[in-house]
This record gives sequence, C-alpha cells and structure tokens, in this order.
Amino acid sequence: MRRSSVLFVCLVSIVSLLYGQKPVALETIASFRGRSHETVSLFNTAAPAKESLQHYVDKAYSMTLMPGMIQKLITSDPDLLRLQLPSPFNLDLDLHKVDIYSSTAQIKTSDGLRLTPNPAYIFYRGMIKGNPNSMAIVSVLKDKIQILYSDDTGNKRIQQAQDGSYIAFEDNNILVPNPMNCYVNDKAGSSPLIHPDNTTNRMLTGSCVEVYVECDYKSYVDNGSSIPNTEAWVASLWNEVTTLYANESIPVSVSDIFIYTSTDPFASLTSTSAVLNAFVSHIDTLTYNGRLAHFLSTRGLGGGIAYIDVLCSNSLQCAVSTSLSTSIIPFPTYSWNVEVVTHEMGHNMGSPHTHACAWNGNNTAIDGCGPQAGYSEGCTGPLPASGTIMSYCHLVGGVGINFTNGFGTQPGNLIRSKYNNAACNTGTCSPPVCTSLIDPAPNAINVDINQDLFWNNAQGANGFYLTVGTTPGGTNILNNVDVGLVTSYDPGALPFNTSIYVKIVPYNNLGNATGCLEQSFVTETSGPPQCTQLTSPLNGAINVSLSVVLHWAHSVGNQTGYKLTIGTTPGGTQIANQLNVGNVNFYDPPGLLPYTSTIYVKITPYGANGDVSGCSTESFTTLTPINGDFCSMAISLPCGGSLTGNTTLALDDPEAFTCGTDISAPGIWYTFVGNGQNVIIATCTQYGYDTKLNAYSGSCSGLTCITGIDDYCNTGSLISFPTTNGVNYFILVQGWGGQVGSYTITRTCYSGPFYCAAQGNNHSSEWIQTFNMAGYTKQSGSTSYSDFTNETITVSRGGAYTLTITPGFLQGSRSEQYRVWIDTNKDGDFADAEETIFSGGPSTAAVSGTITIPLSATTGLTRMRIAVRFNAVPPSCGSYDFGEVEDYSVLIKCNMVTSALDDSGNGTLRNVSICADDNENILFVPALNNQTINISAGPIVVDGIWKWMPDPGTNITIKAGPAVSRLLSIPVGKSAEIQYLTLIGGNTSPGSAIDNAGNLILRNSIVKPAISSATIPIRNTGVMNVIGPTNINN
Repeated sequence: MRRSSVLFVCLVSIVSLLYGQKPVALETIASFRGRSHETVSLFNTAAPAKESLQHYVDKAYSMTLMPGMIQKLITSDPDLLRLQLPSPFNLDLDLHKVDIYSSTAQIKTSDGLRLTPNPAYIFYRGMIKGNPNSMAIVSVLKDKIQILYSDDTGNKRIQQAQDGSYIAFEDNNILVPNPMNCYVNDKAGSSPLIHPDNTTNRMLTGSCVEVYVECDYKSYVDNGSSIPNTEAWVASLWNEVTTLYANESIPVSVSDIFIYTSTDPFASLTSTSAVLNAFVSHIDTLTYNGRLAHFLSTRGLGGGIAYIDVLCSNSLQCAVSTSLSTSIIPFPTYSWNVEVVTHEMGHNMGSPHTHACAWNGNNTAIDGCGPQAGYSEGCTGPLPASGTIMSYCHLVGGVGINFTNGFGTQPGNLIRSKYNNAACNTGTCSPPVCTSLIDPAPNAINVDINQDLFWNNAQGANGFYLTVGTTPGGTNILNNVDVGLVTSYDPGALPFNTSIYVKIVPYNNLGNATGCLEQSFVTETSGPPQCTQLTSPLNGAINVSLSVVLHWAHSVGNQTGYKLTIGTTPGGTQIANQLNVGNVNFYDPPGLLPYTSTIYVKITPYGANGDVSGCSTESFTTLTPINGDFCSMAISLPCGGSLTGNTTLALDDPEAFTCGTDISAPGIWYTFVGNGQNVIIATCTQYGYDTKLNAYSGSCSGLTCITGIDDYCNTGSLISFPTTNGVNYFILVQGWGGQVGSYTITRTCYSGPFYCAAQGNNHSSEWIQTFNMAGYTKQSGSTSYSDFTNETITVSRGGAYTLTITPGFLQGSRSEQYRVWIDTNKDGDFADAEETIFSGGPSTAAVSGTITIPLSATTGLTRMRIAVRFNAVPPSCGSYDFGEVEDYSVLIKCNMVTSALDDSGNGTLRNVSICADDNENILFVPALNNQTINISAGPIVVDGIWKWMPDPGTNITIKAGPAVSRLLSIPVGKSAEIQYLTLIGGNTSPGSAIDNAGNLILRNSIVKPAISSATIPIRNTGVMNVIGPTNINN
C-alpha cells in the first residue's frame, strides 16, 4: 500500500506540473521521453562581461566557444539536443529540431538570384530542463549560435559580440533605450472579440500560416552587404517568431525571403505609415507564396505598423517592422526584433493592444502599460508583473515583456480563433520526405551483427517508423516500430551472414512520408575475428593532431574486444602496451601525443579462442610545430616590419606565464634585439579574433615579464615600452578566451620620450573622422589607435589656433567627449598643468575651439594626442571602452611675439628674435595691432638673419625708451628684414633707431626719431635696401 500511495502522489505531481503548460514545452517533454538525445557543451566558463559592453547592459557575462564545437554540432545534426550552459548559469536546455520554412521556400534577391535556404542552419525550440513553464529557442548558423530562453524571471539571451566572444544577459538589464513603437492601422477593422473560452480547433483549409518576408536594402547593407548574412539574420529572427506562435498552437512557416541588394522602392519614405501604404501597393502587384506579407527594415523609423484582422484579406495582409538591430552595431537588441515582428503579426492575426478598450467582455483594458508609457490610445488598467506580446509593457520600467507569457489568455484565444476559423487557406505545410540509411551503408557487406542503425534526419519530422526483417518486406525483427525523433536505433544482435532489410518512414502531425524504399545490407560471417586497420588517422597519415582519437574498422568475425599497442618506435609500447579497450572501435589516448613523431599502432582483436595473431603495425606522423610556435622558434620582428600570422595550428606555450594578462590560448612568438629606442607592438586582426599580447625580455629559459595587455579590442592589441640596447625581447601573440585566428603584427620604433599607450577598445560605433588645426587637415577611418607621428603640425609658442574634430558614426549619432593634449615640456607625458589644451563635448556633432600654445612650451618636435570617447571623458593613457585615439607630431617654434613688454621673458620681441631660427619669419599676435612695443633694456642686437614680418596692414610701433640709445643694432655679417612696422629711435645720433653695419631691408615701414628729437634715425655703414613706400623721417 505504501508503494501505491507514493506512485499516486508522483502521478498527481506530474499531472499538476503539466496541466495547462504551453505546447512547446509539452512537445519537448514528449520528444525526450524514452528517446536518446545528444548532450553538448559549447562554451567555456563565463566571466563578468568586458568593460566595453557595460554601457549597453548590466550584470552581463562574457564567454567563448570551445574551438570547433559549432561545426561538430552541425555535422552531428541531432534531432534532440541537450545544450549545457556553463557556470554560473549551470542549466541545460532540452531542445528538439524544427523547420521554419515551407517546403518550397526560396531566398530571392532583387538582382534575380533564386537560392534554397541554407541546409547547414539548424533550428531548435524547447525548454529549460525540468521547467515546463519555460521556453528555449536556439539557432545554429554555420559559425555562430544564437540562444534565447525564458522563464518566470524574464528573458535571457546568449549572442555573439563583435569580437567573436559571446555575451549572456537578461533583457531586463539592457541599458539601451527601446526604440519600438506600434502604429496600428485599423483600416481593415477587427471582428468582434470572441469569448475567452472559445478556442475551437482547426477546421478549415490550411495547416499553418505562411508568411512572405521582404528585407529592405538597408538591412542587407547592415548585414555586411551579404546575402548569407541577411538570410541568417532573418532565419534566426523567424525561428523565434514562429516558436512564440507555436506556443499558441499556431504553426507558422516562412514561405519566401526577398532581399533587396540595391536601393529598394521604400528608401525615401520617412515614416512607418508611408512604408506600409507603399508596401501594400507593392504587394498588390506581386504573385508571391504565402498568406501574410511582412516587411523588415533596420532603418530607424521608430517601430512597426500593421493592419489588424487581415489574415484572409487579399489587399491589406501586410505588416512593417523597422528599427531592427543587426550585428553591425556593438550590442544588437534581438529581443526587440522578435517582439516588434511578433507583435505586428499579432495585429494581422486579429489582436488589438492589451491596453485597448476591447477586452474582459466589458470593453476595458487587460493592462495599463500603454497609458503608463505616455500613450493616449486605449484605457487605463492594472500594471502586470510582466507583460505579454501585444502589450506596451516593454516601455514601462520594471515591467517589460516576458516571452514565457506569450500572447496571454485573451489575445491568445482571439488569434487562435481567427486562425482556426479562417475562411481562407492560410498556408499548406506537408509531411516530411523520406530519408535513407547511412550506417551501415546500403548494400554493405560484413556488417557487425551488433551494429546500430543510423539514418539521415528528415526536416520537419516528429519521429520515424522503423521496419527491419531478414526478407524483402520482412517484419520479423521490427514491425513498423515508432522509434521517436531519433536518427539511430539498436535493433539488438542481428543474425550472422544474413541480408537485413530496413525501411525508415518519417512522420509528423500532417502524416507519414510516402514512397519510402527498403534498403539492405549483409552481416558478417560467424567465425574467429580477423585483423583490422585504422580508419582515422589512416596508415601513413601526416600532420595528425596531437589530440587525435584513433578509430578502426570492425573486425569481421565473432570478436569480443580489442587490444592496442602504441609507441613512438616500431614495436614500442611507450603509450599503450596491449591495452584492452573492450569491444569498441575507437580509443582516445591520454594526454597529447608528441609532436613531429611517428606513432606506431597495432590493433589486436580477440574472441573466445584468444587473441588474433599476425596483425600488422600501422603508423602515422604527428604535426610539426608551425613557425614561431615556441619561444625557441620565435620569428624575427624588425623595426617598421609588418608580418601576418595565424594561431589556428599553434600548440601550447610551456615557456609563457602571466605577464600583464594571463595565457589563455596557444600563440605565436616573435623576437627582436633592443636598440635603445621605444617600440610600439600592435596587432590588427580579422573579425572574430581578439588578440592578447605578452612581452618578455631575457632568454627562452629565463624570461622576465615586461608588460602585457588584454585590451578587449575587436581589431587587435597594442603595447609599448622602451628598449635597452642589446637586450633580447620576446612577444607572444595569443587569443582571448581560447580563441585562435589570423592577425597582422607590426613593430614601430621611435626615439625620444617614451609615451604611454592609449586606445579605444571598441571603435566601430564612433571614431575621429576629420581633424583640422593650424591649416592641417587629416581624414581617417575607424581604428582603436592611429599613429600619425610621421606627420607634423607646425605651431608657434603663444600662437592661437582654431581646432575642429569631426566624429564618424556607424549608425546615427552618439554623445561624445573629446580631449587634446600636447607634451609642451617634452618630458614624455601629458600630465602637466598646461598640457590639456582642449576639452570638448558632450556633443553629437563636430566640436571646435581655439587653443593657445603656452609661452612656457619647450621649442622643437613633440607629441600631440587626440581622443574621443562615448559619453565619458577619455584618459590620456590606457584603454577605454568606446572611441579612438590619434597621435601627431607637433613642431613648436619660437617665432611669435605676444608681449608689448621689453624684458627677457618668453613672447617678448627681444626673446623671440634671439631664439627664432635664422631666416624664420618672426610673427606678431593680432592682439598687438595698434599697440606699441617699448624697448627699455638697451638696444636689441641682431645675432643672425632676422625677419620681423607682421601681416600686411598691421599697425604696430616699436619704440626705444628714453634711456635707450638706439632700437636695433645690426653688426657686420648679420642681417635684418623689417616690414609693416613703425620704428621710433632712442637718444643717440646718428642711428637712434637702427645702426646697420650688416644687411638691412626695409619694406613698407616708417623709421623716425623720438618725438622732439633731432637725432638721425638710421646710420648705415653696410648694405641697405628700401622696398615699397618706406618713410625715413629725420
């Protein structure tokens, strides 16, 4: 009795658990019951998200894919998948494979291409293991995966970041403003709402709702101007949309996708309503597959719009969804994509908003999210804990939309009724097509009697019927057994030396595949086992992976197991010595095999009468390390050199240790000998490979850490340090989070002060597009850091210059802050008080200002640094989240007179004239116009070739003080050229203004004695030239 009561309690618990659950979870539970599945772990352990993502989402995690796991998943193509998520999530997703396309679906383009959907894309839906009140959706897209799962706590996503890593987060923690609005066009009108309990089953024609999808040109461009990328974007989106409808018992499939690969006819329209009207007119001219038509756009038009209750309309069956995200931006918001598309299609299916005055049997609202978000449409109502698809709760802080809620009871019942009672054929989905046996291959001989049966999956199948017999059409082994949604089955031990006939019939809820043919193979003969051979790697193979798993062919005969001998010499046993591995056909050696080694393998089957004798030894050779694989093989990296590299085949690096950043992936080594200069080591990578750099000195047997960086940058890494002449340096290029890939590495050498490195980690959203200053203009593209120090901007100490920085943006404008520094004292940093010469922003446009070069600046060549950063002040050193850094050379000259005082201070006429270079024009700041420069510390003596050269039209007077004998003395062999100045002499005569024994040129100037003085202003014993209207007045 006690056992019976426990069973009763268990049954009651299960029934209670499943009662009222959504179809996707129920189908998943049924699919997994009693059937085998594949368990896969794709990701390494998660860590808190990189700083570059913290402006987009809070409390997120970053993680990386295990190398090769996506391709393994695509190759195995399991119908049932248990996807294990790593720590700290520690949960499994139970998933079954689905098909989102109609059987005749095509990918079409405006330039005439007609393609079938990519067969390598795999789509799953399911639930969190053990939680039937949850939902999970997974899209496997060639080289990446997109995951959405939801439970009563909200929606969670795992999606690829721009650097190839993956970010895991909750929708509720997204910090980016939601752009979605819905502009319902109720021109078609809605039928009266049904009673909430009226949920009739499907009765009329059509077995699903087929949707024709068009993508505008902007969405094609924002997917890299790539048809495969655009197809993947649409497919992953509609996998999620169709799952949300499947959870309402409404099957949806995509009938066709049309992609504009050139400007679309809607590109000039600036509102969703205008696009909808034009799309309706456009659709009216087409003959297309599908019942509903949906237009997708990444243009920022504010959200979506749709006609309501038009499932069977032949003129208004349209919806438009805009402001959709793609991976072109650093943080695409895919949940908003699926929300707006599902929401607008919900209008097509007949549902108003949940805040409409149309519900509850009394024309009131289900919720009040619309009015709470500031919309006048609809009625006030309660705020739910979380909203449903047709609500505006995504616009209300702390509420949001939980996909587990689906459409909610009343909207769900309404759209189910509209679908089930539709007066038109909404779409035709079909049973699956036949599949074929793959292992054993049809017509194979000597098949192991214990061989499992394997067959190809059939898209859209819910399961398979299996018939196996020993005669054509025979059923004596299996008679039309429903083996479920699997692609393998163990029929038990088959008879020896017998033809086995197999028929596999896929099925789904629309029926069985028809016309499926029987296939056959012949089993092995009974007798002693025979020797076998390696099948992977093959005998004589080269460049074999160090982690290879050995596979061999089944031994014909009645074997009961195998023994392995593996060594690095003929007959050697260094790795395995007659190791009994059991009755299996594979072996995974412990640890890695040695590289550049010949591995000898002998496989000995055994049976009831003992070991088989005379089996031969086979061999293969492991891979040879690639160039630069170890420190001892480091590649020479010259100054100014740029080398390409790839870590894909690199082995682990035993010499390396944490230096600035840890060692997280195999890398490639480089080396150079220090020459006393400073170096900048930089990598530029292909998309999806995030490099890390470690720098050491010394020898491979005794490395000393210098620096290292994990700068979280999707285009590479940068380090810099001063070198010591004659010292050996080693650089290790490796990948973040176990990544491997291609890159370019450069070494830049320069003398002078050593400057700290600086860069923006993510430069794809904003960068410095144009920089103008002092007549210099530089236009450049998007990079983390640009070294333009080979280009020089000339300025003068005390000079004022207009500076303009124009940003570049990927999509729309963002609020940026700017800083400009000049190392005015040439001490190798930007930390001194006068060295921050410009601050700009926050601004979404170009910034300008006037900068003044400090009079205290040290003359000569120095460095200027410019930085832009999203929504924060950029630092002069180090890396930061979003933006770009550029470095320039600035030549500071001492040729600008800024002061009317006569002393030895910077900017005075005497100081500037002495420190300026020979033949250099000495300039005067505009503020000195109409001013008098008083010379009171004695005559100014020319010591070279001087040029006092104010601009034409300038009115500046230079006057000797009453105690000064003369203004200017030009000794023999010296020269002075003077223009557009008035010179007033001192108290000596002759030559009260100028005493010239060298070479004097006067141009458009006035020279005269002091007022009330009878002195002669010029004494000339050298060469003097007068050009233009010059007045020499006694």
